[in-house]
Amino acid sequence: MFQKFFLLACILAVMAIVYTNSLPTEEGENDETFCKPFSSCTNSTDCSSNLIYKTCRANLFGNKQCCL
Repeated sequence: MFQKFFLLACILAVMAIVYTNSLPTEEGENDETFCKPFSSCTNSTDCSSNLIYKTCRANLFGNKQCCL
């Protein structure tokens, strides 16, 4: 039982490290777009029901998606 909790704690720790390393370090680095996969929108009201991806904008490929 302890091994399962230890494994879960390790996975969560790795996810936290990857997330913090992906955050922009300077104000000028906001060029990266993090969008919800398989989403599409025409304006921000289409994305208002999402908890994280609330802004409708072009992703890295130019498609309009719900993004951060």
